[in-house]
Amino acid sequence: MRETPLSHCDPAAQQFVHFLEGHRDGLGWLDDHKPGVALFCRALEGGPKAREKLKAMTATQWDELFEIISSDDLSRELNQHHQPAWLLFEAVKGNEKALAQLRRHKPSFAVLAGLIREVNEKEVQICNGGQPDRIPPSAAADVGCLIGEMHLSKGEYHRAIEAFTRAIENQPSADVFEGRARAYHALAALDEQKSREMKRV
Repeated sequence: MRETPLSHCDPAAQQFVHFLEGHRDGLGWLDDHKPGVALFCRALEGGPKAREKLKAMTATQWDELFEIISSDDLSRELNQHHQPAWLLFEAVKGNEKALAQLRRHKPSFAVLAGLIREVNEKEVQICNGGQPDRIPPSAAADVGCLIGEMHLSKGEYHRAIEAFTRAIENQPSADVFEGRARAYHALAALDEQKSREMKRV
């Protein structure tokens, strides 16, 4: 029994958790309202054919998927009650330890995480002058934002700035500008601290 219900998440996140608990009745609701999340659910339990359908998702469907991947409430819920799914989301965000655990204990999820992370790699190719290949800018921006947050949490401020900047180039939004501002602020605070330490010497 959960200590706290998943009350602050949107219905798609609630239906996703319901699916993870073995209740497939929520898939109909997801098909009607959030088909990108529904495709992701089927890819979780399916093989190569299900993953191929995931690759062909539209920009809107990618947005739906990245919306639940970036949900803090859902992340806490998965961390407490659905570790494999939590590791999958963390791997998508760039956590290499999570990806390594999936490779050892849940290889199909590791493959799925790699597939979703391809979106970010293709985003980088586009920024470097490559041609897009089924990469919706909004989805690439969401991945860039997620990766920026991951680098920020690790104190990798230069990498965070680069990720947020790529996200801004794909699709500017208040969240990515705010993320980049936090990365710049953290980097400035680090530089100020180093400056004070050098003056004391």
